[in-house]
Amino acid sequence: YREGFLWKRGRDNGQFLSRKFVLSEREGALKYFNKQDARDPKALMKIETLNATFQPAKIGNPCGLQITYLKDNSTRNIFVYHSDAKVQSHNSVWKNVYPVSE
Repeated sequence: YREGFLWKRGRDNGQFLSRKFVLSEREGALKYFNKQDARDPKALMKIETLNATFQPAKIGNPCGLQITYLKDNSTRNIFVYHSDAKVQSHNSVWKNVYPVSE
């Protein structure tokens, strides 16, 4: 179980906002929440359908990731970054649980 905050790009306006992410080995899922104290996740991404790739140019941040996953048999993308490159590259959920493509 890991929990932390990433900056996530909004679908409609493209603005990055801080969102809580939870990685649950027990559930085999990565979840994110719109509010810090929310009980229900905005999205639940099953690890077996998740792919994360570094996309600094697309996101406009050297720590940018594009996370692709399946939801209701369609492919979805979210774009995130962490403001501390050391956290994202050395201690992140991506390398601990799922291989990241570069």
